[in-house]
Amino acid sequence: MIPTVDTFRTDVLMTNLINAKERILFMGETGVGKSMAVQALLKSLNADSFKSLRIHLGYYTDSMLVQTLVEDRLTKRGNKLIVKEANKNLVVCLDDINLPVRDT
Repeated sequence: MIPTVDTFRTDVLMTNLINAKERILFMGETGVGKSMAVQALLKSLNADSFKSLRIHLGYYTDSMLVQTLVEDRLTKRGNKLIVKEANKNLVVCLDDINLPVRDT
């Protein structure tokens, strides 16, 4: 990605919002670089403080797949208790939200 004033501004804003533990929703036209900006940010996160997960929500993505993907990034204690790793935050990116099929 070619750095511009806008990409720098977006990166600083995303970083500040993630550090403040705020939720972020990027919307825009196809091909403007939303996914690339988020992917670059996820790669730049401090591995000692953050874990990241990127999920592509296509038409056939169901809730069990999303649950499994998220739970795989968490630590299991005992049979049912699932927690995040100590001193780490999980940043989840739901990419390309295309209204998946409704679960039945």
